[in-house]
Amino acid sequence: MRIHISPRKRAFTVIGNEVVRDRRLSFTARGILCYLLSLPDGAREDVRTLADKHPGVGRRGVAKAVDELVQYGYYVRRTFRDQRTGHVRTETFVYDSPHTDDRPEPRRSDPEPDPGPGPDPSPAPEADHDPGTGEGKGGEAGASRQAPLSPARVASLADVARQALRGRPALA
Repeated sequence: MRIHISPRKRAFTVIGNEVVRDRRLSFTARGILCYLLSLPDGAREDVRTLADKHPGVGRRGVAKAVDELVQYGYYVRRTFRDQRTGHVRTETFVYDSPHTDDRPEPRRSDPEPDPGPGPDPSPAPEADHDPGTGEGKGGEAGASRQAPLSPARVASLADVARQALRGRPALA
């Protein structure tokens, strides 16, 4: 078999082979996971909307696939009561690797933890999402949407990062 992959400049998602090849998951569960990982952070999808958008699988098939994702830690639901309104809400988290940590995720309304003094040696990429299209660079759900870098480009970027960490101007 020969595999042909077209170069992409925008509107694509990078997903590790370990996700696509996780033999514990059915093809339906893998497909749904890949679809969910391609969405921008904050997208609203549930079993009903997934089944409506992909009628070939049906609501029961989507529910079974989502249950597989829950079982293996790719799809996590957290239920909490809003302190101000008293309403019970469920937040959903989708991961590109099995999530086994039982600590609750910080909610969007929670303050960000203080990173401490000094620069972070490995800063996270900035999100530059278009929420309407899901295109552009992004965080977890919209992982970096750029083609792999050449070794020369990686070395050049590493030099710039080292200079920045030393307090020198990166570009002269």
